[in-house]
Amino acid sequence: MFDISLVADRFGGIGPSVVWPDIGAGVPEKGGPYAFETEEKAHEALRGRTFTIEIAYRERTVRKSEVRMAKTLTRARLHPATEAGALRRGLLLGEDGLRVRGRRLAAAAL
Repeated sequence: MFDISLVADRFGGIGPSVVWPDIGAGVPEKGGPYAFETEEKAHEALRGRTFTIEIAYRERTVRKSEVRMAKTLTRARLHPATEAGALRRGLLLGEDGLRVRGRRLAAAAL
C-alpha cells in the first residue's frame, strides 16, 4: 500500500492525474516486496500478475482499477536508470542528471 496526496483547485476539483505505484523498481532491501534491481528480475517475479489500484477519500473508495503485468516483454521500453544502468524510481529536479536505459528500441530510434 502507498499513500499520496492530490491538491484540489479553488473549486474543489482535482484535474486528471497520474497515479503511479512503484511496482518493480527500487532497492530490494528498502523498497518492499515489489522492488527489484533490474527489469529482468522484476518481470520474472511479476509477469502475469494483476494488481488493484484503489483510490479512497476518507475511507470511501472513489475509483478502482486493475493493472495486469505483461506476460512477455515485447514493446520498446525507456526508463530512468542509475549510472550503472539499474532501474531508478525517479529524479530530483536540479540534483540528478538524466540517464535512461532502453530495451527493444528500433535502430536509430533515438
